[in-house]
Amino acid sequence: MFDNGHLGLVRQQQQLFYERRFCASRFVRPTDFAAVARAFGIRAERIDLQAGEAPRLDQLLSLRGPQLLHLPLPAAELVLPMVPPGAGNHEMLIAEPV
Repeated sequence: MFDNGHLGLVRQQQQLFYERRFCASRFVRPTDFAAVARAFGIRAERIDLQAGEAPRLDQLLSLRGPQLLHLPLPAAELVLPMVPPGAGNHEMLIAEPV
C-alpha cells in the first residue's frame, strides 16, 4: 500500500490543475495501516524505502501468504498516467504538465 498521507488523487489534481491550492486533502493524523492489518490477523509491515529498507522489502515479498506492506511516499509524488478533470481517457497525462 502506497501512502502519501493525503487523499492522493485529490492532492494531485490540486497540485497540477488548481495552482497548488491544497484544501481538505491532507490527513490530519497518520494512520498506522500495518497495525490495523495486524489487528485483523494479517501479517503487515511498514517499510520506509527512503530510510534504506529496500532489502527488507525484497525479503517480505518473497514470503508466501497474504500480507500488507505499507510504504510511505513523499506527498508530492505523482501517480501517472492520469486523466485530467473533464478530459477523456484519450487525453490522459503521461508526464507532469509543464
